Amino acid sequence: MKEVKNIVIKSFLKLRVIVCYLGEKNQLNWWDTNLLNPTGEQFMTLTFPRSTFLSSVITVTEAAKNLHDAKVGKGKIYHLFRLPYFFEEKLFYIIKSSDNNGLKEIIMDKKAALNSLEKIANNKIPTKRKNIEATFALFTKKFPLSSPFGASFRCLWM
Repeated sequence: MKEVKNIVIKSFLKLRVIVCYLGEKNQLNWWDTNLLNPTGEQFMTLTFPRSTFLSSVITVTEAAKNLHDAKVGKGKIYHLFRLPYFFEEKLFYIIKSSDNNGLKEIIMDKKAALNSLEKIANNKIPTKRKNIEATFALFTKKFPLSSPFGASFRCLWM
């Protein structure tokens, strides 16, 4: 079951990083950041030399979260950039403990990011249906389908 949770968490992380990148000024200009590119990386390296990519992702995630919160509100509402604490914590530790999980290669350019996003949208993530169903069962115990997170999770994975 732990492997199933990690697949889902890594998939969320991948989706979040891709959308963070695509929302930046140089791409689709949804939020006012410019950190997930070579220029932003040079800037962040000066401030955070040991955690440049992690710091960039956290900063862009916060900008996206603020924008989404302004549109949909806070509270019991979850979205790609505001997830339950335990889920956010796991996302943080996965990106912190690994060598970027191949995420930097996905966001090297807009075309690569869009292709990766299309694969996710077409559910071409290499997971088995039973793993997705098991993970769904696990999360619906914690978040019933009537909750925003449970309903969103069902829409994403079922």
